[in-house]
Amino acid sequence: MTAEIQAGQVALLIDFENLVRSVEEEDIDCEAVFRLADEYGRVLVANAYADWRMKDVNQYQTELYGLGIELVHVLGHRHGGWIKNAVDVKMAVDAVSLMSSLPHINVFVIVSGDRDFIHVLKELRRQGKAVIGVSPNSAVSKDFSALCDRFLRYEALTSTLEPTDTEGIEEVRSALEGIVRDSPDGILGSQLKTALRRTLSSTFDESAYGFTSFATFLSKMNDIVRVVPAPADGGDLRVFPISTGGVVSDETDSEGIRRAQQGKQLRNLGYDKDARRRRRVLSRLFDILSNSQTPLTVAEVHATLEADDAEALSWGKFAKYVRILSMCGALVVEKGQDDALFRERPVSLSSGIDTLDSIVQAYETAIVVRLIASGVWSPPFDVNQVCAVLGQDEDSSDDLAYCEGVLEAAMQRKPVDPLGEAAS
Repeated sequence: MTAEIQAGQVALLIDFENLVRSVEEEDIDCEAVFRLADEYGRVLVANAYADWRMKDVNQYQTELYGLGIELVHVLGHRHGGWIKNAVDVKMAVDAVSLMSSLPHINVFVIVSGDRDFIHVLKELRRQGKAVIGVSPNSAVSKDFSALCDRFLRYEALTSTLEPTDTEGIEEVRSALEGIVRDSPDGILGSQLKTALRRTLSSTFDESAYGFTSFATFLSKMNDIVRVVPAPADGGDLRVFPISTGGVVSDETDSEGIRRAQQGKQLRNLGYDKDARRRRRVLSRLFDILSNSQTPLTVAEVHATLEADDAEALSWGKFAKYVRILSMCGALVVEKGQDDALFRERPVSLSSGIDTLDSIVQAYETAIVVRLIASGVWSPPFDVNQVCAVLGQDEDSSDDLAYCEGVLEAAMQRKPVDPLGEAAS
């Protein structure tokens, strides 16, 4: 299938049991799957289906919640093995239901590969929905892949190959050169990727060639293309043939890519760039937890926050706040509850978080830690970068001193994930 897939409203449905069962020797890269869905527009629904009592899948629940993916519990009676079809049936019912309840969703990302799902894929296509399929190598069904507008193998999403060691890259370079030559006025990144799939294969993806993102792939082709980065307030990058302007310097190109990667990293963290709004949410979280006379579960904290219309957060965004605050030790999510869903676990402020300022600084330091640890920022680190991300005034001595303190603290820390430990 080579028709262009228009970005829009996305539903992500993951047969997580199938994924874990099929990739037994590796950890599942949940973020890679979500990144794929995010590539096609705004993800309105993101569900992962499994019997979450099982330790093999339970260990991933925190990472999934941190990405804003809802866990759908499919209870199964097992007799020494995996139950078949229970997850498939629930996913199929939900997919059909979404077509009527949320008809504006136009892209479905299905992580499965099970041949039993093909009837649902046919119905999705009849209703004009674009279907993106993902399957592990060991679970690929030809019938499933043939019904997808785009099909990828899960392993391609998580590949760590070095681009210089990957066969076939010259064919990709040749196709890229031909496409941009025919677009002297420039072509959007999303349109270029679609054109490459049309020219090469519907399963083309830069990750199969060792590149972590399409922007990174293009940056390595700077003898062929000139890239104008996406606007800071959102949008898509634009690609021109190199003949329209000369080779892009590594410095200019790298800065544009760094800005794009920073924006994507912050979006994945659910980070609100509006400092006042972000700090109001943190203030409400602090008030709820510090004033409660009895322990609250994660779900109860969210329900209390949601009751305040001015500070209402979706479950996905709220879960990201909780994960970040747990990473930095500001929140303690009770451990040793392997059979309990994340939302059912008691949560409390750590002993060192006794003021609003302390929870704000802990959260904002954790954000900077992630930007450093992910490689989006590289040394020497600049306090002005911190001011820009945190929405602080670099001309204010107080704001500058605060950001210097955040940067100093971030450089001394390594990212940890207490929620992940609790969930394992």
